[in-house]
Amino acid sequence: MSTEHGDVRHHKNHHIAEKTEALIPILMVIAAAILGVFLIWGLMNGDTPSYLQ
Repeated sequence: MSTEHGDVRHHKNHHIAEKTEALIPILMVIAAAILGVFLIWGLMNGDTPSYLQ
């Protein structure tokens, strides 16, 4: 029974790792979308940002 309990703990850690691995592509998509919005906003605005002048 102690062996089964150990397997349950290992499975829990593995599950957390799987959740983290599943979250990474989602965060990448969100980051790409934010960068795309800023790119489009910058192109439509047409002004050079003050830190690039």
